[in-house]
Amino acid sequence: MPVLAQSDWIALGSAFVSLLALFVAVYTVQRSNKASSAATLVTLNDGFRQLWRSYFDAPADRRDQEFFELLNLLEIACGIHCHKGMVGITRELSRGYLEQIVRLVEHNDEARDRFERAVVATTTFKYIARFRARMRRRGTQPFLMRGLS
Repeated sequence: MPVLAQSDWIALGSAFVSLLALFVAVYTVQRSNKASSAATLVTLNDGFRQLWRSYFDAPADRRDQEFFELLNLLEIACGIHCHKGMVGITRELSRGYLEQIVRLVEHNDEARDRFERAVVATTTFKYIARFRARMRRRGTQPFLMRGLS
């Protein structure tokens, strides 16, 4: 068995410290992702809560505007979800809530009509459309909305 020189021991020690630093960095990034996911979920939840309240409290002539704001937040949330901006349980919780909102819009004639009026271009609500497509692939069967594929 060959005898290691002092420089070999230093190189081995450096490699060990480098590997340890890599594991610590990976662990720190994972923990950071989970913490930022939780913060994002709380922020989105608060935004949805405020916008639902604004929508239901709005006089009839402001209902469309309030619903459009709600759809804009839904688009942002779907975009975050589609680009895997959340991880772990926060991703699971957000997906469930977003699926619930999509189903609500699809099952409610008034909400569906407002949604259709909000679509002004083929790219309007493209992340909602992507989220819906993923719902279908997962086996969640939403009703089809006119204007989205």
